[in-house]
Amino acid sequence: MNPAHDFKPTNILIIGDGRFGQYLAGQLERAGSDAVVVGPEHDPSVVNGYEMVVFCVPIRGFEATFNEHAPFFKSGAVVLDTCSVKAHPCRVMAEAAFTEDVTLVGCHPLFGPQSAPISCAGQRTVICPVRGDVSDVCSFWENLLGTIPIVRDAYEHDRQMSTQLLNHFIGRSSQACGVRRVELSTKTHELFMDIQDIVCGNSVELFEDMNRFNPCAREARENFLRTAMALNVRLTALEEASSIREHDVVAVGEACESEGVRLLAGQQGTVVAVYGSGVAFAVEFINGGDSSVVTLTDAQVRKVSSNGPSAT
Repeated sequence: MNPAHDFKPTNILIIGDGRFGQYLAGQLERAGSDAVVVGPEHDPSVVNGYEMVVFCVPIRGFEATFNEHAPFFKSGAVVLDTCSVKAHPCRVMAEAAFTEDVTLVGCHPLFGPQSAPISCAGQRTVICPVRGDVSDVCSFWENLLGTIPIVRDAYEHDRQMSTQLLNHFIGRSSQACGVRRVELSTKTHELFMDIQDIVCGNSVELFEDMNRFNPCAREARENFLRTAMALNVRLTALEEASSIREHDVVAVGEACESEGVRLLAGQQGTVVAVYGSGVAFAVEFINGGDSSVVTLTDAQVRKVSSNGPSAT
């Protein structure tokens, strides 16, 4: 708690009666500070009667909703959003035209009805300054609701969130391809299923919006996919290498030098010996009339064809 600055608004309006809007209203009631919650059907001028206005609306609808209410904010009001991306709503608020002495702050509560169903006390809230002093908003989250405010730049917030969005991406992908809890689950798999349940418990709309409106999300997602594909190529190569037998024809994966012999990518040779159950091979390469036998690992070659007798 920070008793040096104790801001407790007496009248609060929450715009948005969805899951988080209702949840926040419940947390405020628990803290002894009631709030009025309005849904999509209301007169925008209603905001003029409130000291604090909190937007708890879907990310995709924030710009239109905010601009509709902006002309009616009360002089001296504190206005904030709770979107899980920050660069987009902070830009919208900064560019809107309204009374000059309105304080604008972007907020992202790092919790919700799933992760903190009873009380949000002890949870963290990201605070992104837009216009005016953020001390009142920090006090609102800390002294009234018991959360820990963390002040950060909006883009830095989105950069850090973009890597966490991979949890949602992987969770939804695994669910879509049929990954489920099984009888012989390890503890690790059970924990992964817990993550899948949490991320897939959010709406598809939220999942789409968190990716669509986060400027760093696509790069993080594509980097993950490139890395996953490279890992898949590596594992496939190992699987193919494990099936290599004597007399099979193999090709060099990448140019390399082994035992003084320079080998080119794609150069083909014949396996004359297999070591360690397929982790290394003696391969004969013929160049013109010269023959060289070098040792290569399973990671350096790929199978081209089977010329030896079938395994029994």
